[in-house]
Amino acid sequence: MKKLSQRDVLIIVVAILFITAIAYVLFFVLPSMASAVGQKNEATAVPSQSAPNPASQTPALSSTEDQVVIYIGDKIYDIVPLKDDVITIDQGDGKINEITITPHGAHMSHSTCENQDCVQQGEATLENFDTRVLMGWVICLPNQVSIELRPKGTTP
Repeated sequence: MKKLSQRDVLIIVVAILFITAIAYVLFFVLPSMASAVGQKNEATAVPSQSAPNPASQTPALSSTEDQVVIYIGDKIYDIVPLKDDVITIDQGDGKINEITITPHGAHMSHSTCENQDCVQQGEATLENFDTRVLMGWVICLPNQVSIELRPKGTTP
């Protein structure tokens, strides 16, 4: 029997890890995302300075003013103008996100997610919109909350 070289062993280990990662996504991540998207979203907002917009009263996207669009999953949760505001989204299952909006941009100021990537993404502003990797987006994957900065002139 032929002895395997270190390179061959490394290739086998990488292949096993790759197959394990694909199996994990197929059997755990995708089914949980599908069930989360299919469920009715019962999140509530508790803004510090303005009343929340129920889904039936969410304002329309505008190309004439700077806005922040807040998503939960693939649904628009709220659309707010760029002005000083703090919006807290409590999805009722331990998933809480706090979004701070200023006249210049928005950022995820707090999240109960484990990795805190969304908080570390920093502020999406009108000044750095074109230079950020995610442009005007700040995304919390574990809690499925996203914010999108939409400068005026952007086609809705």
